[in-house]
Amino acid sequence: MCSPEAYFAAAVGNMFLARSQMKSEIAFAEAARQEEKEQIKDESIQLALETVEKQNILAQEFADNLAANRAILASAGIDEQSYSYQALLNSNKIKQKTDLRNINLQQITGRRDLSYADSDSQRRLQATKIGARNRFYGSVLDSAVTAGQAAEGIKKPTSKNPYYAKRGLTSGGFEDWEG
Repeated sequence: MCSPEAYFAAAVGNMFLARSQMKSEIAFAEAARQEEKEQIKDESIQLALETVEKQNILAQEFADNLAANRAILASAGIDEQSYSYQALLNSNKIKQKTDLRNINLQQITGRRDLSYADSDSQRRLQATKIGARNRFYGSVLDSAVTAGQAAEGIKKPTSKNPYYAKRGLTSGGFEDWEG
């Protein structure tokens, strides 16, 4: 059986170990959060580049269609002021605006998803920090109880029998019974 001093020393050591464990958990969680943050930033840049690329492709397609329509209608003897050409131009403009709106909606949806991922990452970090602190406080409380019991064992004898009390033990016999 260990002496009360040994229990007290173990309780103090346990508090230092719990603090070290809490700090390392928080450090790992913050590193993971930073990595996720950088990944989200990279994905955001990638999304912006894809959106610009799609918009440029769409603008090029519109210009190509416009040139092709002019060539086709010019070969038929229809000029740019005719109603047929204007109707075709308006149809192409409506299609381009619809396609641009769809591209922008996809970008907004992607940015929303990245925003949710960022806030989820932040919440996970906070939850990890809170959990680490709670485990630390629980360990400190357990250690304090152990240290208190050890200190109580140091201060007062545990038996009415002087032989056993001097050694901090109980006899386990009837002299300690308070029935």
